[in-house]
Amino acid sequence: MYDVQENILATPLTLPNGAVLANRLAKAATSEHLADRRGAPTRQLTEAYRRLAHSGASLLISGNVMVDGSTLEAQRNVVIEDARHLPELRRWAAATVGTEAKLLLQLSHAGRQSMRGLKLAGRRQDVVAPSAVPLDLGKWLFRRPRALSDVEVVALVQRFATAAHVAAEAGFAGVQLHAAHGYLLNQFLSPLVNRRDDRWGGPLENRMRFLLEVVRAIRAGTPPSFILSVKLNSADFQRGGFAPEDALVVAKALEHEGVDLLEVSGGTYESVAVVDGTPERASTRAREAYSTTSPTTSPASSRSPSCSPAASALTPPWPRPSPPALSTSWAWPAPSPTTRRSPTVS
Repeated sequence: MYDVQENILATPLTLPNGAVLANRLAKAATSEHLADRRGAPTRQLTEAYRRLAHSGASLLISGNVMVDGSTLEAQRNVVIEDARHLPELRRWAAATVGTEAKLLLQLSHAGRQSMRGLKLAGRRQDVVAPSAVPLDLGKWLFRRPRALSDVEVVALVQRFATAAHVAAEAGFAGVQLHAAHGYLLNQFLSPLVNRRDDRWGGPLENRMRFLLEVVRAIRAGTPPSFILSVKLNSADFQRGGFAPEDALVVAKALEHEGVDLLEVSGGTYESVAVVDGTPERASTRAREAYSTTSPTTSPASSRSPSCSPAASALTPPWPRPSPPALSTSWAWPAPSPTTRRSPTVS
């Protein structure tokens, strides 16, 4: 019997910037924890993506690549602050050579969601947020963040732009901005975390300013062919937090700024039961059901296949252990003696 869905997934997709994806299959971000102690990508990480590039998926999105080594999402995150790791980054980018896969680096800043001690070796951990609002997960796990100054927010815009420029120089097809799951870009969008009364806070127009300024800075510093994607929460799943109607406004603004791909997700550390083991209520499961039962379409466009412009595949909230099996022959590279953790959705 003719399989319409299979035919759609095999169809090439031309993005707004002219880049072409060979099909509609994508590997969503997983936090691999395979950098060295300096934040440089290791050969093990490169080998993982070499195998993924041969999986048949046309789009590969890396896990968290941090723009600030003083605040990590996890030990052994890749960090891009300047061009010091350019040789290793070029080796990683070359993992897709000989395939049709395009590799995007997921640029991120943990903000207040950085557990105690998560930093590059030799650095002092600096936990920041739009406002000094601590995570409601126990002070023994997370430090109380300090509020960023206006000057520091502007400097962070440049950090993201610098990381994207280096990614382009290294040969990556593009970047994805992580504005979901409670990380810094998402924190600015949330009225629960962003309690500022300056140009970066207050109404949604101000709360999304940081994300839009990052998008503009990246566009200004990279070639037109460089893919720019954003991972955005449809909702934070917290009363009074970032809501679906907010997400729609932000999505339209991102489309206006020329973003090529929008990946829709949901939740934060505070709203994911797996963090503290609290069982989910039936109402919570119903509200979040689309994140786990509709892997190929956006709620805003049920006919849009995975990775369509401005409406990409929905991914489960952080964290979900173990990567999906891409084929019967695919296997994650054997861990080194110091690597015991499986990748988690980022």
